[in-house]
This record gives sequence, structure tokens and C-alpha cells, in this order.
Amino acid sequence: MRSAIRQRSPEELAAGYTHAHRSLEMAAIVVFGVLLALLAVRIAGALWQAPWTFLLALVAAMIVADLLSGLVHWGADTWGTVQTPLLGGSLIRSFREHHVNPKSITHHDFIEANGNSCLVLLPVVALALVVPIAPSVPWGLFAATFLVILCFFLAATNEIHKRAHQDSPPPLFRALQRIHVILPATIHDIHHQSPFARYYCITTGWLNAPLTAIGFFATLETFIARATGAIPRQDDIGHEAALELAASLGIAPEAPLAASRPLRRSP
Repeated sequence: MRSAIRQRSPEELAAGYTHAHRSLEMAAIVVFGVLLALLAVRIAGALWQAPWTFLLALVAAMIVADLLSGLVHWGADTWGTVQTPLLGGSLIRSFREHHVNPKSITHHDFIEANGNSCLVLLPVVALALVVPIAPSVPWGLFAATFLVILCFFLAATNEIHKRAHQDSPPPLFRALQRIHVILPATIHDIHHQSPFARYYCITTGWLNAPLTAIGFFATLETFIARATGAIPRQDDIGHEAALELAASLGIAPEAPLAASRPLRRSP
């Protein structure tokens, strides 16, 4: 059973983007960019001697980046509220705003679109810096190259997502969308059908069809709901629909469900 989504007003959600968080995003982008450049220089010389390592790492990293983008997107869409500690005011808020007003992302500048991604990826970049690259460590070059490419595509995911919503993206993005190197608008449009419960992957979009075919996210939702009593999209579907969904899943909610607040029904 899939219930209709109802959301807060776009003005309320957009107001959650604070000056303090923007300053944090700016710092994260600078640090991330410097570390990623250092990593690229570190591995560049060795890769000339092993071109197949780069190609294998590229394909693997793009697939993993698409999967991780889907898991993060699914998590932000499905669980928690904008009041959730740490993640509510940034990650969850931005995805919920996006469902109410899908075009809002096209008005986000580079910092707002990409700052959160760079912030979250800083520990991964730091890990890549300590991966050994030496003939005595045969896996080191692949691991370092994989992490550099993975971080690049994950950091670029929101920019890719933003371009999938633009009516006329820049020529480079449009060309890459056309050959499905990055997420095309035609694929992402499937996600923007209420209740926004499929096609979560937003980097390349390669995994959307196969994951939907095997019911990956729906199965994961059912498992988590039955294990914890949490209701998928409880914050968006309202009190009555949450009770109905809980009954259909055969679970008792983790806590008494509060009466739903006034919400804006999405188109």
C-alpha cells in the first residue's frame, strides 16, 4: 500500500537553510577540493603505468556512487523529520523541500547544491589519503583511485541532480545525460511521482530499473519497519494513512502516532 504524500509548505522548508550552515558548507567545499586535488596528484603518476586500473576503478566507483546516492536519497525521503537531530535541518529538509517544489533545486547556487555532500565526504577523502600506493601493496593503487573517483561523483551528485531538473542544462551536462553517463531527466522524472517511493538513485541512474525490478527499497522498508516499528514516510503521509500503512505491514508503531499537522499536498 502506498499512501499519498503531503508536505509542509515550500516556504517553511526553504527557511531551514541558515547562514551558519551555509558558512559550514563553504568551508567544507574548500577543504574537500584541496584534499581531492592532492589525491589526484598522488595517484596520477602511478596510473600512467596501469591504465586498466583506472578504467576498472572508474566503472566500479560510478556504480557504487549511484547505489550510495540511492540509499541516502531513500533514507532522507523515508525516515525522520526536519526536526531529526544532525540530519533534519540539512539533508532531510532539502529532500522534503525538493518534493514540494522540484524546480527549487535549479535556483540553488553551487554552495547550497554541493556543500552538504562535500561535508559528509571529508572523512572518506581523509581515508583515501592514507591508502598506501606502492609496488608491495598491489591493491593500494586501485583502492586509492576508486576512492578518489567515488568521492568526485558523490560530491557531484547534487549538481547532476540539479541539472536533471533544468529545462536547458549546459551543453556538457546535456551531452552526458543523452548518453546516460549521468542521470537523465527522463529517468529521474519517474521518481517525482507521488509517493516518491522508487528510482532514488541520482548519480548515473543506472541502478534505478534493476533495483526497482527486485523490490530492493520496498523490501528494505518492510524489514526496517517490522524490526523497529518506524513507519515509512510517517511525517509526510499523515496520522490516518500512517496507521493504515502500519496495519498493512503487520507492525505496531514504535510510539503512539501524533495527530498529523496541517500539510501541503504535493501535486
